[in-house]
Amino acid sequence: MAISFYGGEPLLNFPLIKRCTEYALEKAKIKIDFFMTTNGYLLKGETADFLADHDFAVCVSLDGPASIHDRHRRTRDDLPTHAVVLDNFRTWIRKYPRAKPYYISATVARDTDPRDVYEYFSRASWIPPDTRIMVNLASPPYPDYYKSDPGEQRSRGLREAYQKYKEDLMRGRVGAGYEDVEMRLRRVKAEGPFPRLHRDRWKVAQARRHSASCSPGMPCVSGALKTFVNVTGDYYACQKVPQTEACRIGSVATGIDEEKVYRLLKEFVEATAESCERCWCLPICIMGCHGTVRDKDGYTLAARRQECERIQKLMHRHIVDYCSVLEQNPHAFDYLDFNRR
Repeated sequence: MAISFYGGEPLLNFPLIKRCTEYALEKAKIKIDFFMTTNGYLLKGETADFLADHDFAVCVSLDGPASIHDRHRRTRDDLPTHAVVLDNFRTWIRKYPRAKPYYISATVARDTDPRDVYEYFSRASWIPPDTRIMVNLASPPYPDYYKSDPGEQRSRGLREAYQKYKEDLMRGRVGAGYEDVEMRLRRVKAEGPFPRLHRDRWKVAQARRHSASCSPGMPCVSGALKTFVNVTGDYYACQKVPQTEACRIGSVATGIDEEKVYRLLKEFVEATAESCERCWCLPICIMGCHGTVRDKDGYTLAARRQECERIQKLMHRHIVDYCSVLEQNPHAFDYLDFNRR
């Protein structure tokens, strides 16, 4: 079982985090893994000691060098935060060397060239070698300056990263054991659905396609594997779905509403059933998220058609690229084989 604190800045209410952690440990009869996603500004003193003592896996939001990070991650008084966050995180690493693996989350805003982010982390010698660095493309519900409309710099940088990743695949460099940090960071954003295409998903998905229980894109069962709890104690499938009554699946006080969960899953499947019935993309569809095609009014036909068109174009391009890579290097994706993981 895992409990993760994130969204906004959870450490602004550290006493509540402490109470929740202690309560969970008191009530749970199984092992709990704790996770904390923080901007790092308050990761110090008693707070850091508590997180380390309770084996929290900490993910710090660090968007790159100060010139990038401080554009948007500023205090209420409009002061830069990079220096404080970096000092706190480096102190954490030095003070708690036996803590769980360290994580860094970098958000690439539309005014940011991802190549500058890759270069920064590839040169950061202070980062432990087993640190997992996640590079995310900013999208709603981030503020306006983070929204997903691609700026020219970001688009150009992502296209270059994708092209370099394909070249590395053709040369047999990916997964060969000598990838550098920059290559691994490119791979985070460029690998995309290649693992899904490679691991025999075609045959598995084709068998599912004619099953009565098949649901396009395999949406999750809300509240089963993951449940999002907001600050007022309401339950939702995850942080991506609108926090409206239509999407609420229960609360801390009442528990999970199983009938509501079933109804939401049924709505999702029925909303896409007609268009998916004969769609060539169904076996490898990646629309399996309630938040993808749902707005406050439900699963609208317009949202579904728009997302379907986007996914079909994306998957067509990736299938072409996947086959092109294999033509040059038949063993390019061997590193994805289950037996080697």
